[in-house]
Amino acid sequence: MFERRIPVAVVSDPYRTSGAGMWYTSKSQACAILVLYNRGTISSTLVKRGADFVVVSINDLRVASCYSPPSRSAAEFGLLLHELHDFIADSRCRTIIAGDFNAQSTSWSDRITNDRGGALEDWLDMASFWVVNDRGVPTFERPQDRSVIDLCLVPNDSSREFVRCSVDTINCSFSDYNYIYWDIAKPRSRESFTKCAVKGWSFDKIDKDKFKRSFSLSSAFDEAGQAVLSADQLDQDQSSKEGLLVDEIAALRSVSIRARRLYTRARGKRNPPEDLSDLRRSFVRSMRAVKAAINKSQQAAWNEFIGEIDRDPWGRPYIIVMKRVRA
Repeated sequence: MFERRIPVAVVSDPYRTSGAGMWYTSKSQACAILVLYNRGTISSTLVKRGADFVVVSINDLRVASCYSPPSRSAAEFGLLLHELHDFIADSRCRTIIAGDFNAQSTSWSDRITNDRGGALEDWLDMASFWVVNDRGVPTFERPQDRSVIDLCLVPNDSSREFVRCSVDTINCSFSDYNYIYWDIAKPRSRESFTKCAVKGWSFDKIDKDKFKRSFSLSSAFDEAGQAVLSADQLDQDQSSKEGLLVDEIAALRSVSIRARRLYTRARGKRNPPEDLSDLRRSFVRSMRAVKAAINKSQQAAWNEFIGEIDRDPWGRPYIIVMKRVRA
């Protein structure tokens, strides 16, 4: 935090809850919020504490830290969600909820949906919150498993753009968890919002005869058949490309995780500095390879998305945009 000048940290399952800065902890000491004061520009106040969560007011922001261990029952996890709902119902400030929920769901790009993930999905719909994690980037990694269980939640309204969340897969945290960074924007005043002109078709200027002729039944069937054949071929090609990229990323991740473990274990032993330096360079190279493969996959997905817009503007891209607009 000192090196990166990070003023606030949300911690799940901390190994200590005292030291520099101001620590706010849950009743079970299982989660905490650490505030490092920066020349008086940050003010913090405890708002509420529960068994598995703590809420702190930081300037004009409410931050909640949560941790629900896997040992908690479904009833205890439901109680945590109920207490969080009571908190946000009383809050009139911008709110961030973050922590390790041990809840997996394909809705936030995890491989599976477990019982907790389903319960949290229902809670998000009820509370009008959404997950702002990097899509497809795991927050927890082991050689045999990786998942997205550390989540950042914000209100699903016009203010949701105030948080940018990114998962750090490069810097070593010396644990199975990756660092998650937030970038919080300043709130915009109402004066900064301007009305936009409504764009659309001018129905008064449509030539009805030409419009009818352009949609003749025979040409419509021919075009539909060609579109279906083209779409099937494109889907098959794209699926094979995506499968190769996923396999490549998975293989690189395995190499990177092994390199990280070798470097971490070597640091705890009395090894020559040159050996540690070689292990660190190997670890950094492997992490950069993973990042490059992820960027390549993201670029390929983006190119495919743009291509789909060119082929069918009223298809999947239109549905995605309209869902965002309605939200």
